[in-house]
Amino acid sequence: MPQTQASKDALARDSNLCQWCLYREHRIRSVFYYVEGYHPMMGGGHHVIKPRNVDTAENVISLCPRHHSMAESHKITKRETVELLSEITGVDLHTKYREFCNW
Repeated sequence: MPQTQASKDALARDSNLCQWCLYREHRIRSVFYYVEGYHPMMGGGHHVIKPRNVDTAENVISLCPRHHSMAESHKITKRETVELLSEITGVDLHTKYREFCNW
């Protein structure tokens, strides 16, 4: 799926670094880094609040292929990505987009 302008803005905000790697695993990994076993096109912006029409940079987190795949398959939960992105942006996304947070 192509990157939206909001995704591009979020990637620029995050310096193209996987935010899960940076904040949860304390390492630096580019979203474009090849991760064994994961398709390299999976890296990039991930909309944490669905539907995708909530297309703002504050709703997009930069993830490497591994963590993007894990977020898509719910191995990293929606709640975890919302909490991390709220820390990064300083916006309480759960409150702001409460109607889309079904937990």
